[in-house]
Amino acid sequence: AELTAARFDAAVLDLELPDATHLTGLAQLTLACPWLPIVVVTGSHDLTLAQEAIKRGAQDYLMKPDDLKGTTLARAIHYAIERTKLRSALLAKIVALEGRIDNLGEFLRGPQRVSQSLDLSESKRSDGLRQLCELRKELEIAAQAMR
Repeated sequence: AELTAARFDAAVLDLELPDATHLTGLAQLTLACPWLPIVVVTGSHDLTLAQEAIKRGAQDYLMKPDDLKGTTLARAIHYAIERTKLRSALLAKIVALEGRIDNLGEFLRGPQRVSQSLDLSESKRSDGLRQLCELRKELEIAAQAMR
């Protein structure tokens, strides 16, 4: 309840807590706060576990005690926050592009109705199709960047 009531910049989650071992704590945290960047730490040097944590939403994976020395932890938190901001910006762009594509597609789907009311020329319809293709390419690029 406290996690959803307060606003945190990031979370550092130990995967070896007694009440949430391995990936159960990560699953609970990502479910409760999907917007929250999470850096996981563990004493386990299991690379399969690290990869799975990243697949399930962790931004980074650090191994105790070595990765917690010096600036490594601070840098991991900073990068996790920045990646989350970039991801949010990309998602917003994708939503905006999808809206533009939908609007342009609707415009182009009714060319007879539109051309009758606006006297739309063939060249203007071709321009609209070109714009639609360009928007789809931008959307694909943004979607690839999200992967």
